Amino acid sequence: MNTRTITAAALAASMLFQAQGFTQDAVLSGTSAAPASADPEALARENWRLFIAKNPAPEKGCFHVSYPNVIWEVAACKDAQLRSHPTRVRRPADVPDVAEGGKDYAAVAQGLITSAVGSFVENDVGSVTSIGGSGGVTGSNEYSLQLNTNFSTSSSPAICSGHSGSCTVWQQFVYATDNDVSLSFSFPFVTTEAGLYIQYWLLGWNASCPSGWQSHSQDGQTDCYKNSSMASLPDIPITELNHLGLTGFASPGSMDVVTLTNGAEAWSVYADDSVLDIGSAWTEAEFNVVGDGGSSEAQFNAGSSITVQLAIADGSASAPACLPGGGTTGESNNLNLGSCQVDAYGASGLSSTDPFVYRYAIEFAESLPSTPPRPLCLPPATMIDGKCTPKGGLPQ
Repeated sequence: MNTRTITAAALAASMLFQAQGFTQDAVLSGTSAAPASADPEALARENWRLFIAKNPAPEKGCFHVSYPNVIWEVAACKDAQLRSHPTRVRRPADVPDVAEGGKDYAAVAQGLITSAVGSFVENDVGSVTSIGGSGGVTGSNEYSLQLNTNFSTSSSPAICSGHSGSCTVWQQFVYATDNDVSLSFSFPFVTTEAGLYIQYWLLGWNASCPSGWQSHSQDGQTDCYKNSSMASLPDIPITELNHLGLTGFASPGSMDVVTLTNGAEAWSVYADDSVLDIGSAWTEAEFNVVGDGGSSEAQFNAGSSITVQLAIADGSASAPACLPGGGTTGESNNLNLGSCQVDAYGASGLSSTDPFVYRYAIEFAESLPSTPPRPLCLPPATMIDGKCTPKGGLPQ
């Protein structure tokens, strides 16, 4: 990835945009290339989004770009406020199959994952509220998008040297609403912004955390976490979920990147892979919309339904597997999980050696039944125990 310069990206994009409508061989966010009858402008925007997500800026920092530009512009980086997005806690076996810690699906790669992109191919959501947890952001239209790696003891980050206990690492690529709060002496006095960043974890550290890391205790163990730099973003309404795509890159010995695309806008944060060396150990990926930190839950309105798609690139021509219960995050949502399937992703004829090509994706639906309407009671009848009861009479 570090060999992909801005000049090369711009040149490649220029060549792509000159191909009218991108043709039927363009790689799209669905499971196949778009038909020739697809709207050319919509197709151009979709391919711009995918091109941008797969071609981040080639240097450390925070960046932003707007359609149809293809050259990333430097954006201000901030220190993300230290809100943990902890790992799952151990739960009893009778917890229902909702998308929460340990109950989510994971995509299991056949090779080493170099990049993954999560998106929503269908979205019928009216509202969401983040509730519960400890230390997260709660309230209306609060949520986080998380693209999470597997737990690993096989990577060898420098920070593990000299540690007497086990060294289990875990990494999250995160977009979180209202992650940053700023105070000022002028109206509106308090401002909030969403954040895009990477969160790093040392699980079961069970000792004083290294310098620059924060301590987090749960399940009788002490974990340590810290954040990369953060790019400030607007709070995106949950109704725009189907416009969002979250991409994570991990390159051993180079850089890790998180990119968020929202229609005609894209943001990216580029950080050193050496923090956890996750690029040498990334074999499973989880993606979903969940509560905003602190083991909170994203509570959707009744009747909500979404379809989650997670594509991975592992340099392999083999399809990944759906792993039920393979989720690693401690945040959750209240949607019921459907079955998981593996589909082809993009057009045919892709290179068999490019480690950044998405060939397959896992896909699953999540939904919440609608609340049945309450029966109508006409005066003087009143509702008693869910039944219309005439005044002074027996239930109807």
